[in-house]
Amino acid sequence: MTKSVFILNLSKEAFSELRPYIEEAISADCRTIMTKARTGDSVNTVSVITAYLFELLQNKEVCYTMAAIFAAWVRSKNNKSITIKKDGYTIEAKNLNEKQLYKIFSETKTELKIEEKD
Repeated sequence: MTKSVFILNLSKEAFSELRPYIEEAISADCRTIMTKARTGDSVNTVSVITAYLFELLQNKEVCYTMAAIFAAWVRSKNNKSITIKKDGYTIEAKNLNEKQLYKIFSETKTELKIEEKD
């Protein structure tokens, strides 16, 4: 992707729940999927996927769609708190609506990490 993009970093659990909705709503030319893995040394060749990354075009339609998907996901978790790490700071949030999430997605400079808070 050559246009303005941002990275959405999701835990394995969040990825498995959100992937079908993201892939259905965001066209393939506006997103790519990558993995973040931890590997062992040459003796212990262990590869563990620690997170999944979506590289998303940063345009109005994608940001609105992602905001709606995440707002629905948060509601489905009985408004469970989530931690959002963005541009060097951390937000612990609960009950965010689509408008608030859109603002977070549209103003992200490089990477946005979202995970459920225990």
